[in-house]
Amino acid sequence: MATLALQGLHKRFGTVTALDGLDLELASGELVSLLGPSGCGKTTALRIVAGFEVATSGRVQVAGRDVTDVPANKRDMGMVFQAYSLFPNLTAAENVEFGLRVRRQAKAARAAKVAELLELVGLASAAGRYPYQLSGGQQQRIALARALAIEPSVLLLDEPLSALDAKVRVNLREEIRRIQLELGITTLYVTHDQEEALSISDRVAVMSQGRLEQVGTPAEVYRRPATPFVAEFVGTVNRLTVRVVDPAAGIVEHRGRRLETAEPLSLTAGAETRLLVRPEALVPSLAGADGTADGIGGRVVGTSFLGAVTRLWVDLGDGAVVAADVQSAAADAFTPGTAVALSIRPGAGRVLASDRSEADPVVAELPA
Repeated sequence: MATLALQGLHKRFGTVTALDGLDLELASGELVSLLGPSGCGKTTALRIVAGFEVATSGRVQVAGRDVTDVPANKRDMGMVFQAYSLFPNLTAAENVEFGLRVRRQAKAARAAKVAELLELVGLASAAGRYPYQLSGGQQQRIALARALAIEPSVLLLDEPLSALDAKVRVNLREEIRRIQLELGITTLYVTHDQEEALSISDRVAVMSQGRLEQVGTPAEVYRRPATPFVAEFVGTVNRLTVRVVDPAAGIVEHRGRRLETAEPLSLTAGAETRLLVRPEALVPSLAGADGTADGIGGRVVGTSFLGAVTRLWVDLGDGAVVAADVQSAAADAFTPGTAVALSIRPGAGRVLASDRSEADPVVAELPA
């Protein structure tokens, strides 16, 4: 039985449909991220689960119990907000203790629980500090400890890292995952940050316009996007115009060069479609001295340093610009103006039937 089940959730605000039949189940101890752009309905879904919003229709169940009409304070859920929401007149320890006081737990039990949780989030030494004396990352750790203090059956996190600096975000998301795994608590995590969702989730639920586009493991969502929206939103993707040669074998042709896709195609031979390829699946090599290329020929028109890898922006000569990644240690050979050949790792490309009508052959853009 799922610990948390969202069943056919609809939510309308006047003429605006925020949720359009959302179905999602979380297993016990699972961390699932609702990922999508602003306005896609992910926070609305979280607020309905928490009891802060009322669904137009649909049900919410926790461990098989229907809590759709149960008040928020009786749903046995912990919530961490984007803006920390700590009580400014209470110390860190008192903030963590707040929910236990409301539940009238014994003083000794409260003190032991607070000490345990402050230790868990690495802030035992900050117990007596007030929120204004803590950094943003520390405040969010206290907010997390406060949410966990009541030992909820479900933990809800609404963009908990978006107000923090980049390095603090990375460190804290790893801490959240460590704590979630250590406690084994079922967690629904809302974010618009794809890297954040992919790095900490057991499964990712990608949303667009109030609907689920795809639910899967981070690897499945990234490597096998179910829709063009998922392909574009989760990572960078190149779209190459190709012609189907052998549908059963998944063979397509681009500029006379045959390429192997990830799976058989439900298209007829000769049909034109789009091949979706991630930048890391395009392997660049230097073209011959005479400009010939054993692969898809092109010319480097820009580069973007991304740390361990450098992204090359390659003009294919027909108005299409694609992105290809190389190790930064080898990037000096691919300066702007360099003629290159691009090969595609076998099985790395993916064709989506719903993508056939789109006119733009590529979804890579030059850096500003």
